[in-house]
Amino acid sequence: MALRKSVDCDTGIAAEYWRISRVELHPKNMVIADIECYLNKVARDASKNPVIKMTFTFKHSALIDVDIVAWCYNKIKLLEFFTGSEDV
Repeated sequence: MALRKSVDCDTGIAAEYWRISRVELHPKNMVIADIECYLNKVARDASKNPVIKMTFTFKHSALIDVDIVAWCYNKIKLLEFFTGSEDV
């Protein structure tokens, strides 16, 4: 699972492939998710370095029997920055 959303980087390139690289559950119902952006899926599959890294913290009420990574993608898609992103 990943997201496609084109973003112009400081380097002048447009990167579009976003993939969660880490999810961590914390006490007090907190989830931390790291998401990284690559030029495209080919670059990610070739183990190239990400061009953007972001970390988000979300509050949850209960995550029993939940795919935590999919849950994080759904929360990330609700953020203004990721408006218009699509699942890939």
